[in-house]
Amino acid sequence: MYDNPYHNFHHAFDVTQTFYALLHITNVIEEISELLQFACLFSALCHDLEHLGVNNNFLSKEYIKDVITSLIMSTDMARHAEYLTMMRSRSTMDEGQGLTTITKLELLIKCADTSNVS
Repeated sequence: MYDNPYHNFHHAFDVTQTFYALLHITNVIEEISELLQFACLFSALCHDLEHLGVNNNFLSKEYIKDVITSLIMSTDMARHAEYLTMMRSRSTMDEGQGLTTITKLELLIKCADTSNVS
């Protein structure tokens, strides 16, 4: 992890746990496969790592790599205003039927990342 007191294992775990809870609370978990659930939680755990070091065979599939990259990149504060606008335009996930599943997941990891203090 980066040499930053905030970006430590406790933060990574908090984000992962919060993302997991949000997946359940919003029922998005019911829309995604177990492999995509893994990609979500793995992304949350690794979102602040300098080097992912992913070497598991099933993670080499292009789709899962893209999902992981997308979820990690969605935690970039440079895109915070963009995601905030999306969240403000949707009062609940149920109303977000026009959103793609990946966009919903990006919004959830963004919430998880900014919801706690480590």
